[in-house]
Amino acid sequence: MAEPDREAALEGFRQATSGAARAISHQAELEVEFGSDGPMAAGSVLHLRAPAASLPYADVARVRGQADAAAVRLRHHDAAMHARGAPRGDVARRIYDRMEQTRCEALGARHMSGVAENLSAALEERYRAAGYDAGVEGDEAALPDVLALLAREAITGRRPPASASRVVDMWRPDIEQKVGRLLHELESECADQKDFAGRMRAILEALGFPDEDASRLEFKRGRGCVECLGTGYRGQTGIFEVMRATDTMRKLILDSPGKQALHQEAIRAGMTTMSSHALSAIKAGLTTPEEFLKNIVV
Repeated sequence: MAEPDREAALEGFRQATSGAARAISHQAELEVEFGSDGPMAAGSVLHLRAPAASLPYADVARVRGQADAAAVRLRHHDAAMHARGAPRGDVARRIYDRMEQTRCEALGARHMSGVAENLSAALEERYRAAGYDAGVEGDEAALPDVLALLAREAITGRRPPASASRVVDMWRPDIEQKVGRLLHELESECADQKDFAGRMRAILEALGFPDEDASRLEFKRGRGCVECLGTGYRGQTGIFEVMRATDTMRKLILDSPGKQALHQEAIRAGMTTMSSHALSAIKAGLTTPEEFLKNIVV
């Protein structure tokens, strides 16, 4: 493509993206700027990271998705209401914030199929860039992301992006056992931010993040020393998952229903999953989220 034609195509893309963001957000005065940073919304200005001049598909999908994500938040999000209902603990607040963005995106995807596809492309890029497709040696952000993706699935029916599916499936059995019903109930509350926030509080409570305790919840990490070679770890902590061979389980094994059915029956019969045991150890300060995600595959 000749240089003038390339510049014209790039300018056309900028104008189309800006116009779509204004339409979706219902903010006719919204300014959209393309540069080296973003995405970030500041007042009436939306900053987006510019695509390459050749407009490769991956860049176009990323920018469109990020623009749509920001636009639906501008349209559906009440910042003051969000702040009033926010939990005090750091981890609980991250969950709360990610779930609110999921609510806004679900509303946008519900009525506009093109927006739904753009948002999916942006999520795929987000988690690929974060290393989730490689199994991610994660941090405490993993749980908020996983909950947000499971909530998105419950509300819209869309599966997690391929780049995040491994990490989501690692946590899925334990989360669905504890809050699966509550996640599916979010769909009926999606249009009302206040009701959605109330349902979120019930989810946080069920996951062990009650508001009265949230401000005291911290992930502990060792500072490291000469003896531990700077790792911050000493000794080993066992994480277990023990399946009882009940009569129902024996029958299922003989019927060969598959791994997922066996796992679900074990959970129904009261088995503490490996991820649940690990979460308890993390909350007790015996290990860290990074160590869990690095060493345990469920």
